[in-house]
Amino acid sequence: MESCVEQWATELGRQKLTEAGKDIRCGWCLGDADFREMVLERIEQVMKTGMPSSYSGEEVRRHDEVAAERSLQEALALFRLSESALGGMRKGADVKRVLAWALRKRTTVSNRWLSAKLGLGHPANVPGYLRSVENANAGRLFHLRRQIEKTLISED
Repeated sequence: MESCVEQWATELGRQKLTEAGKDIRCGWCLGDADFREMVLERIEQVMKTGMPSSYSGEEVRRHDEVAAERSLQEALALFRLSESALGGMRKGADVKRVLAWALRKRTTVSNRWLSAKLGLGHPANVPGYLRSVENANAGRLFHLRRQIEKTLISED
């Protein structure tokens, strides 16, 4: 331990120690594919039982994106749409807003991810779209939200 502290005290030592730990920090998982799969399964279990927003990291982000992709496909099937059909809709289309709202309810994907995947325009638009769906008490947004709540959200 003392030698590590002494090495850390010099610039060259810091560089060597930083380089030595790079694989652990960037790779997060040392082991074979089976071990990695086991860790990912545990992450999924923890994410289901805890508050997903309390967790972070590359693998959690990837896990959420995969879950969001799966949910998106289910939602598109519910509305009888394809991803390519989303591209032909306006940025703030009701269906797109409800899809973004449902995906955010089930995952912690970023505004950037939602914006890119659903064609919502600038990521800064997403919070307003989510609020509009959340606050809808009548009309098309309300009915679309109820429809998706009955199927996707109730599965959780």
